[in-house]
Amino acid sequence: MKCLVCGGIGCGACKHSGWIETLPCGLIHPKVLEAGGLNPKEWSGFAFGLGMTRLVMQNYGIEDIRHLQGGDLRFLKQF
Repeated sequence: MKCLVCGGIGCGACKHSGWIETLPCGLIHPKVLEAGGLNPKEWSGFAFGLGMTRLVMQNYGIEDIRHLQGGDLRFLKQF
Protein backbone atom coordinates (compact mmCIF):
# COMPACT_ATOMS: atom_id res chain seq x y z
CA MET A 1 0.00 0.00 0.00
CA LYS A 2 1.09 3.59 -0.44
CA CYS A 3 3.30 4.74 2.42
CA LEU A 4 1.37 6.96 4.80
CA VAL A 5 4.52 8.17 6.56
CA CYS A 6 5.82 10.05 3.49
CA GLY A 7 2.71 10.10 1.30
CA GLY A 8 4.41 7.96 -1.34
CA ILE A 9 7.39 10.20 -2.09
CA GLY A 10 9.91 7.88 -0.38
CA CYS A 11 11.31 7.65 3.13
CA GLY A 12 13.10 5.25 5.46
CA ALA A 13 9.87 3.44 6.34
CA CYS A 14 9.19 2.43 2.73
CA LYS A 15 12.88 2.15 1.77
CA HIS A 16 12.41 5.14 -0.54
CA SER A 17 9.99 3.26 -2.83
CA GLY A 18 6.78 4.97 -1.69
CA TRP A 19 5.17 1.59 -0.93
CA ILE A 20 4.83 -0.49 2.27
CA GLU A 21 4.40 -4.25 2.43
CA THR A 22 1.58 -4.90 4.93
CA LEU A 23 0.92 -8.59 4.22
CA PRO A 24 4.39 -10.18 4.05
CA CYS A 25 4.62 -13.74 2.74
CA GLY A 26 7.05 -16.24 1.32
CA LEU A 27 8.21 -19.84 1.12
CA ILE A 28 9.40 -21.72 4.18
CA HIS A 29 13.13 -22.55 4.09
CA PRO A 30 13.88 -26.29 3.74
CA LYS A 31 15.98 -26.22 6.94
CA VAL A 32 12.90 -25.04 8.89
CA LEU A 33 10.92 -27.97 7.50
CA GLU A 34 13.73 -30.35 8.50
CA ALA A 35 13.78 -28.91 12.01
CA GLY A 36 10.04 -29.62 12.18
CA GLY A 37 10.61 -33.26 11.26
CA LEU A 38 9.46 -32.99 7.63
CA ASN A 39 11.34 -34.09 4.53
CA PRO A 40 11.81 -30.93 2.38
CA LYS A 41 11.95 -33.08 -0.77
CA GLU A 42 8.43 -34.24 0.00
CA TRP A 43 6.99 -31.13 1.65
CA SER A 44 7.05 -27.40 1.01
CA GLY A 45 5.44 -24.56 2.85
CA PHE A 46 4.07 -21.08 2.36
CA ALA A 47 3.90 -18.57 5.21
CA PHE A 48 2.02 -15.31 5.46
CA GLY A 49 0.82 -12.95 8.12
CA LEU A 50 -0.45 -9.49 8.82
CA GLY A 51 2.43 -7.09 9.41
CA MET A 52 1.01 -5.41 12.51
CA THR A 53 4.21 -3.49 13.15
CA ARG A 54 3.98 -1.97 9.69
CA LEU A 55 0.41 -0.87 10.33
CA VAL A 56 1.53 0.75 13.59
CA MET A 57 4.32 2.51 11.68
CA GLN A 58 1.77 3.86 9.22
CA ASN A 59 -0.64 4.98 11.93
CA TYR A 60 1.93 6.83 14.05
CA GLY A 61 4.35 7.95 11.31
CA ILE A 62 7.29 5.88 12.61
CA GLU A 63 10.04 5.73 9.98
CA ASP A 64 12.14 2.85 11.35
CA ILE A 65 10.69 -0.53 12.35
CA ARG A 66 13.66 -1.10 14.67
CA HIS A 67 12.20 1.46 17.08
CA LEU A 68 9.26 -0.88 17.71
CA GLN A 69 11.40 -3.99 18.12
CA GLY A 70 14.28 -2.45 20.06
CA GLY A 71 12.72 -2.71 23.51
CA ASP A 72 13.39 0.93 24.47
CA LEU A 73 10.61 1.63 26.97
CA ARG A 74 11.05 5.41 26.61
CA PHE A 75 10.01 5.09 22.99
CA LEU A 76 7.26 2.50 23.53
CA LYS A 77 5.59 4.42 26.41
CA GLN A 78 4.68 7.19 23.94
CA PHE A 79 1.92 4.94 22.65
